[in-house]
Amino acid sequence: MRGWVRGLLLPLTLVSCTPVLAKSKGPGSEVVAGTFQTPTRLAQAQEVPKFVDDLDFTWLETAVLRQLARFEKKHLTGFIYYGQDKYPLSRVVESLELLSDLARQYKTCLSVDSKIECQTRFHQQVIGGFNIYVPHLAPKDPRYEEKETTFFTGYYTPLIKVTDRPHPDYPHAIHSRPPKGAFSKATRVEIDFDHVLRNSGTEMFFAKDLFDLYIMHVEGGGKVEVQGGGGKESYYLSYDGTNKQSFRFISRYMMEKGYIQDRSNASQHQFLLENPDKQREIYEYCPSYVFFKITSTPPLGSDGVPLTDNRSIATDSDLYRFKGGLAFVSSYRPEEGQGEAEERANTIKYRPYSRFVLDQDTGGAIKGKSRVDLYWGEGDYASFAAHNSSHFGNIFWLIKK
Repeated sequence: MRGWVRGLLLPLTLVSCTPVLAKSKGPGSEVVAGTFQTPTRLAQAQEVPKFVDDLDFTWLETAVLRQLARFEKKHLTGFIYYGQDKYPLSRVVESLELLSDLARQYKTCLSVDSKIECQTRFHQQVIGGFNIYVPHLAPKDPRYEEKETTFFTGYYTPLIKVTDRPHPDYPHAIHSRPPKGAFSKATRVEIDFDHVLRNSGTEMFFAKDLFDLYIMHVEGGGKVEVQGGGGKESYYLSYDGTNKQSFRFISRYMMEKGYIQDRSNASQHQFLLENPDKQREIYEYCPSYVFFKITSTPPLGSDGVPLTDNRSIATDSDLYRFKGGLAFVSSYRPEEGQGEAEERANTIKYRPYSRFVLDQDTGGAIKGKSRVDLYWGEGDYASFAAHNSSHFGNIFWLIKK
């Protein structure tokens, strides 16, 4: 889950029959019953896109297998509506299995036929095998009757160098969730500047830079690389709750005060480094604080499934309550080979993309029928793409006929 942006989940709005999750007799399994709704309608013929995966299905099998492993721990006895059509939840599982099979056929096709021929055949197979749905927008909804109905942003897994004990160069603690009590709701300033959690048993690692911690909070997870000793060890950190305080981007405050001229991470970080006397004032604007836990996999989505680079998305859990659904998205991403210079000069070049994704996450800032946050993964490009993804596009929901 994505930190206080992704992790501050609001109370769920119940629609129609209320889905039920209950523990079954099997260890670690759940019974998922009831009926789930989605704010969708059947796509019209002219709305159906060309189903071309710009990644040639790289990482898709990983995402599907991770989701199927989660479904295996559930007893899916309920139903889900796409548009006016009612499907058993087991059909979602069958949809993932069908897409995986078609992707394998596509890869086999490439060994004997041209890419265009294989793409055409794959598209026809998708049309023949799936019912396709789009967000059902009303006149009051953003992007109603627009060609591109969906607003896309992005997130990623930041990498931070840390130590496993306090060090003069690494003074800032990364905290696990404290027990309920006086300090479980301590503010960011109280934790990072007044050190109210020092020696509380919650200090996991120590970072060099507070801004790195802030970014990991925004993203709701990260990867840490422990410095020193005989070698470098790395760990994934996943979201494990917040201090229940309000979230506000510090970039907004810095812009309002005239400290920076743009909202780029580079500008924020540079000002903070050059003005240490302003740091407490600036971070006080965002009292929310995220706690973490060590996981053996990349950060987990809202249903406990490890996120997969370029294949996991987050949607509004008030509207898309059942996680693991199959979708196809199209929007725009930054071209490779760009960086801080283009970001500062506002000259970033973009290119279209389209790919199959799984709805595996959610977040407090992801609101609306046609709102998507794409997980870009790890590394420099993932960081750049996540920070510079803010475009319209489309989402199509697919379920096996």
